[in-house]
Amino acid sequence: MICCSGDGLIHEALNSKTDLPVGALPGGTSNAYLFNMLKRRNLKVDLNSSIFMILKGNVENWEGLHIVGQTLNVKSFLFFNWGIIGNVDINSEMLRFLGELRYDVYGIYAILRYKQYRYFYVYF
Repeated sequence: MICCSGDGLIHEALNSKTDLPVGALPGGTSNAYLFNMLKRRNLKVDLNSSIFMILKGNVENWEGLHIVGQTLNVKSFLFFNWGIIGNVDINSEMLRFLGELRYDVYGIYAILRYKQYRYFYVYF
């Protein structure tokens, strides 16, 4: 599978139900994943180097996190964040009338009620 995109589509390809190898062509804003792959091989970060890697069949093991929980099973290669930040952002909608203060108010509430998130992750 070859993705001409940024990191988002590569993330979706890695999390697809297929076991196909994933090739990457730069098509996003920063192309962080592709940048790291090419720099490790001392290649220029451009379209020609990406095509060269794919045509040569250069396969590289995927490095990242595999996070598994009761409701989550996802691979991540740049970062992974969950918990109070997302909780405050989504659940503070009912306090929108407070403006930006809603984040502080709901943030304190979220800390006091201390919700636990039970997941484990493995670094590859």
